[in-house]
Amino acid sequence: MSCGDLLLICFAGAQERGNQLSHDLLSRWPNANPPELTTWSADQLWSEANPNDHPQVAWLIGADDTPILEVHRALEAVSAWHVPVILTRGGDDDAVGTGFQGGVVTARPDGDPDQIRVLIQSTLAHAEICQQLNSELRITQIHHGGLQGQMDKLDEEMRLAARVQREFLPTSLPKIGDVEVEVMFKPASYVSGDIYDAQRLDENHIGFWIADVVGHGVPAALMTMFVKRALPTKRILKGGYQLVPPAEALAQLNDEMVNREGGGIRFATGVYGLINCKTFELQMARAGHPLPMLLRASGETEMLEPEGPLLGVFESDDFEQRTYQLYPGDRLLIYSDGYEVAFGDKPCPVDPEYLREFQKLREGTLDQAVHRLEKNIMAQPGSLHQEDDLTLMMVGINETAKLPEGITQPQPVEASA
Repeated sequence: MSCGDLLLICFAGAQERGNQLSHDLLSRWPNANPPELTTWSADQLWSEANPNDHPQVAWLIGADDTPILEVHRALEAVSAWHVPVILTRGGDDDAVGTGFQGGVVTARPDGDPDQIRVLIQSTLAHAEICQQLNSELRITQIHHGGLQGQMDKLDEEMRLAARVQREFLPTSLPKIGDVEVEVMFKPASYVSGDIYDAQRLDENHIGFWIADVVGHGVPAALMTMFVKRALPTKRILKGGYQLVPPAEALAQLNDEMVNREGGGIRFATGVYGLINCKTFELQMARAGHPLPMLLRASGETEMLEPEGPLLGVFESDDFEQRTYQLYPGDRLLIYSDGYEVAFGDKPCPVDPEYLREFQKLREGTLDQAVHRLEKNIMAQPGSLHQEDDLTLMMVGINETAKLPEGITQPQPVEASA
């Protein structure tokens, strides 16, 4: 139903007043082109109002006894049109054009008819601008609806991608004898460019590794799945098997990444360790990754430095493998570089805060230590919008474990006076 240029909405008992005011208005119009006038009762406002079919200006006319709550209810309904509104009601002593509320001005029923005519005439003159804004608003709402649908679809797809990536992570962490593993994994977004694994390879060995793909988001996450598939830990031989040494495993992964078809992201850092759970001997190789940290039960801290280049750059690169002896109470940390910016305002090149936080991981059980670290990270400013993925794996030797014959544990470091 078309509402014309000017819509009069008369409350109960105000029809006669509305007829008189509209007659005075049209009789004083200065040219032969008066506005198209439509009159509604207040009841029609509830039954026929349509946000997409509205007048240029709405004029609400009340009786002397019209309840103010009914007036506000009508104004709320008219607000959906986003048009200028003029309100005339009994007992109003304000001058013509006085603001009643946002977008609503008053016109006293006994006010000067010429002033009311000028008010409505000027309001109609600006109605074209309001119509343009309404049109732009409708277009924006349509685009917003489409954009919201696309965002919802993208959100659903990203959540699915996150679930798929987590399926590539171990569902449980291995424990053999006195050796156990704990992990903290916090992607910066839905999916992560970090990936890790820890497996019981046989009765005596645990293989564990972390890789950090260059980049972020879905491309990096897809590459982590390739890394997971391409890193060898065990080869099956005729009549048995052979554990792949860490350096050889990284070299094979590197060649697979260099020769990977399809282009896109192909670079990553990584570290791979293989521990004998009876002798506590650790073999380790590294590929451009942050240095693993060994927290000795004796109180010392060692940064393990096997040399190795970035993965995926040159074919047939060599990776150094080193062997370390672990002792009861020792804890080994391998981690992604996101920790370098996880504490404080910015990374510090000397004595970074994250290294001091790692020192605290000596205290409590492995599970307690990792939980405490995660809690400290969540307490940092901006932790809800972390800059990079965070992955940390801690391999610990039970402090009550017994060493094999012939191996002596170093004595604790005495505190200086």
